[in-house]
Amino acid sequence: MPTALIVENDDDIREILTWLIRLHGLDAESAATGGETLANIGRHLDLVTLNPMLPDLDGFEVCEALRSCRATRLIPVLFITSLAMPEIRTRCVRAGGSAVLTMPFTPSSLFEALDEALARQGRSTEPGIGGRSD
Repeated sequence: MPTALIVENDDDIREILTWLIRLHGLDAESAATGGETLANIGRHLDLVTLNPMLPDLDGFEVCEALRSCRATRLIPVLFITSLAMPEIRTRCVRAGGSAVLTMPFTPSSLFEALDEALARQGRSTEPGIGGRSD
């Protein structure tokens, strides 16, 4: 089953995202800061959800760091933000984000964004369809 890393500094939002992502059939790990994310990025990940506004390193810096590392540059990054301004969306894409989801969102729109990001990597949340067999 694919593994997602949820990077969100708000405890409640992180908990909800973790619950929804697990409900959708992915393993979920979490981090509250950009520094925590980069310090622990050595584990296998299939997807990262990322808040662009983190308390230490912002999400744009984290995404750029992921893109600059050979081991993580192909991991899809789904930015999840409450900031609906076009310039934020542009910054997310320029930093290397695969997609941007604006809050509030429905569970189905989150699931669709997750599926699209994983499909681009040849992965799936469906058993036996591109997913790992562990």
